[in-house]
Amino acid sequence: MATGKISRAILAATVLIVAVGAAGSADVRAPSPPVPPSAPAAPPVPEAPPAPEAPPAPELPS
Repeated sequence: MATGKISRAILAATVLIVAVGAAGSADVRAPSPPVPPSAPAAPPVPEAPPAPEAPPAPELPS
């Protein structure tokens, strides 16, 4: 009955290959985990205070 043992070995190998292939396919089709939020953005840079007004230009002598 060597034929029966060979058939069982072939069947077992086939089942194993199919199971491994299905597991590999399941990994590919599985939804990816949610992406963790990135680090919080740096706070906005406050606007610079308005520049002081320039003093009036001195009048040139005529």
